[in-house]
Amino acid sequence: MAEALIGMDPRPAQAISSLLYIRHQQAAHGVNQRAMAAIENALLDIKGKALGVPVYELFGVRSARASLFTGRTAAPIECAIIVMSARRRR
Repeated sequence: MAEALIGMDPRPAQAISSLLYIRHQQAAHGVNQRAMAAIENALLDIKGKALGVPVYELFGVRSARASLFTGRTAAPIECAIIVMSARRRR
């Protein structure tokens, strides 16, 4: 995975995640899935640092004490989609 990421601009996180999912075979709870989740977390951290905000604010959450439970293990990008969908329904 590293060879696909080295030298890439980290800002288009969704595009990078999509690229990784296309290039690497998935198995439920497999090592590739865990590595991609860690990379997505790092991309969110980079974005938060670039914007000068904590990662939870990227999801529209106002407090670090808020929790997110999806009922299953979800990648950070999936969590963001769930949160944004919930915010739109309000």
